Amino acid sequence: MTADLQVSVTPDQGSAGHIGYLIGFTNTGQQSCSMFGYPGVSVVGGGNGTQIGQAADRHDWAHARVVVAPGATVTAGLLAVNIGDNGGPLADLCKVVDADGYRIYPPGNTAAAYVPQRNMKACSSDTHWLQVYPVTSRPLGH
Repeated sequence: MTADLQVSVTPDQGSAGHIGYLIGFTNTGQQSCSMFGYPGVSVVGGGNGTQIGQAADRHDWAHARVVVAPGATVTAGLLAVNIGDNGGPLADLCKVVDADGYRIYPPGNTAAAYVPQRNMKACSSDTHWLQVYPVTSRPLGH
């Protein structure tokens, strides 16, 4: 299924001390597919896909199966602590390093997509600074 998905990460609303993103899953295949639950999300770097720090925690949120028609997009929210260049509110716990992008596993899949990001920073310590929400039928840009 991952092969039939275009995966993207775009800015969205955040909250106090956090930056919000939407992970978009666009079905590029010829058949509808369905998703249920949470994507797996981690930040990678080093120019070789090495995971940096902790993977995103799952935010306990109600979820349901969503059907993704050919050409349609569904999303999952991603919330990151605004670590800036010095760790922000996690300054005592977070060693900030440069990152290359995200490794994202669509729900229920063992194959990941790589989504590059420019000028990205990540927390390389064991600090939990990312939260992911389940996939919903919310389209990008809404």
